[in-house]
Amino acid sequence: MLSPDSPISEFVSISTHVAPSVLKTTGGDYLLIWHLGGLPFVGRDEFELEQRHNTFNRLLQTLRAPDFANVAFWVHDVRRRRRIGNTSRFKQSFNQGLSDEYYAALSSQKIMQNELYFSMIYRPVVTGRRLVEKSGDPERIRLEEEQAVAKMIELATNVEAVLKDYSPYRLGMYEAKNGIVFSETLEFLGYLLNRIDEPVPVLQAPVQAYLPVSKHMFANKTGDFVIRTPDGINHFGAILNVKEYADGTYPGILNGLKYLDFEYVVTHSFSPVGRHDALKVLERT
Repeated sequence: MLSPDSPISEFVSISTHVAPSVLKTTGGDYLLIWHLGGLPFVGRDEFELEQRHNTFNRLLQTLRAPDFANVAFWVHDVRRRRRIGNTSRFKQSFNQGLSDEYYAALSSQKIMQNELYFSMIYRPVVTGRRLVEKSGDPERIRLEEEQAVAKMIELATNVEAVLKDYSPYRLGMYEAKNGIVFSETLEFLGYLLNRIDEPVPVLQAPVQAYLPVSKHMFANKTGDFVIRTPDGINHFGAILNVKEYADGTYPGILNGLKYLDFEYVVTHSFSPVGRHDALKVLERT
């Protein structure tokens, strides 16, 4: 049975933009998100896929613990239905009519698109961050934010150099024709939260106060949920948690999901851990 839960804003940990591409969380962490161009895997040589896969492994090895114990990564594979827009214009009426009919036929089909997003979270102080901020004056907090943003941009530059084959695009703020400033990062997070594709402005208010616009209901004992958008449409879904390690993995082990005819979001999280601590975790699992 589905029942209303606490306001979803209580679980939104994003606080505000502190730089065009950097957001600060309510816990004092810093977030930056990229859109990745991805790589078509159909018809690719296995050796090439293996080499591209090792690119991401090299990134994790470069930012390994203990030097980067305060860095974490999230990967989102977002599959959703898209429409093909027709921007073609022809002087001849026959050519224009043929183009319009062709795109109309394509738009009537169920066209699915996968988009990859890569997030980096930086925590300036691993423990005691809240105490540090509460004990400092506003000027000290501002200086700490500037230092954290500078470090975040430095890390981001290194990440982009390693992932250059995936065409990383750093999400950030942009100004519309009407002069209002919007955030690509908040638009992506807004889609994950609300299941709505719409521009999200950057306001002088906490993000959790205006980003959630849909109503969420969750089942008490299962992973089923309903997201009701502001237009009154219910979107039903389920949450699946993969807990066990496979005996063996290989690049593209989840590519079969890309042939499914429904929308989904696949999320992976990575946190650098020292070799000794990692072996202990693997032994327990």
